[in-house]
Amino acid sequence: MIKLSNRLENIECDRFIRETFIKLSHAKHIFILGAGARGKYLARFLLNRGIDFDAFLVTERFYSEGHMIKICGQNKKLKCYEHEMEKNKDDITIILGISHNLIDMNIFNNRNIKDVIPLNLGIMDDYLISKDFYMEYADKFDKTYELLADNYSRDCMYANFLGRLTGKDISFKPSAWSGTRYIFDEFMIWKKTECYVDCGAYVGDSVEEFLTKMPLQTVKEFSVYAWEPDNENFEVLQKKYENNQRVKTLCLGAYSHKTQLHFSDNDGELSAISVVGSTMIEADSIDNILGDEKATFIKMDIEGSELEALKGAKGQIISHTPRLAICVYHKKEDLYSVPELIMSYNANYSFYLRPHLALPTELVLFAIPEK
Repeated sequence: MIKLSNRLENIECDRFIRETFIKLSHAKHIFILGAGARGKYLARFLLNRGIDFDAFLVTERFYSEGHMIKICGQNKKLKCYEHEMEKNKDDITIILGISHNLIDMNIFNNRNIKDVIPLNLGIMDDYLISKDFYMEYADKFDKTYELLADNYSRDCMYANFLGRLTGKDISFKPSAWSGTRYIFDEFMIWKKTECYVDCGAYVGDSVEEFLTKMPLQTVKEFSVYAWEPDNENFEVLQKKYENNQRVKTLCLGAYSHKTQLHFSDNDGELSAISVVGSTMIEADSIDNILGDEKATFIKMDIEGSELEALKGAKGQIISHTPRLAICVYHKKEDLYSVPELIMSYNANYSFYLRPHLALPTELVLFAIPEK
């Protein structure tokens, strides 16, 4: 099998971003298309490096007149793409704050547009990877690559690294799994008794996915532990499942042990444990909360705390070999440290990578018990 490092050996890591910044320094009008987490992070990245832009653009469907977005102490306007293209402006440069994989690029066939740049800087500081960091851990990343059980997983990992090393928005072919997030039919050989542990339950979307796909003709008993430490998210989650006694909603952070942690809250699905967070939350381990109950499926999307939370599930992983769905894109070392830790607890797993939607930027590591 060819190694990941061999596939990446001729990549020029900083050339694309360097050339992009030269273009932007001469651009007359710069707009960011998209005003979600990725677009906002892109805006902060540019402003902090001395590149200003005119406004955020969204299509008419998402436009709200008069809306402003505060970035780096500035109030930036939200403008309608269709309306803006009707104006007689020239020399417009559009930077995509959403993936070009998710939009029809033909919408940019407009005489006012000089350039469209599919730049991807992720939604967090750890997204881009330097060549020095990659070379330091290349052997470990190669080991993860070799652990992966299918070619699609290896293509996911290659595309992820290609984007993180260059800043390019990588073209990526949607898969048969692109319409789902965690409950993949190929991995779900349903058991008579299921216990789903959802760390980072947000407002219950992945709990709903689990309950909707669960075949009642097979599953006779089930329980759900939905962990969500953000107070605003938890209120929505708790209200949604207050009449379902089998869904236990926990206003807790998942961690390696029982403790209190600083937390940056009220940031929607990006709320996270953070040393600079102004809020204190209660946290505990999966092993402590579940006790003797046997987890069959553990999902973690907890904005960078996945490794520490896995340490708190050591007993479950060793004793019960639950299916695992662990996000491995929040920290640059996750793609080697997470599978490395799981293997140190229990080697009876096969590993797969699957993306959220059709994007190789946000990868989930599935550890599936070997038959």
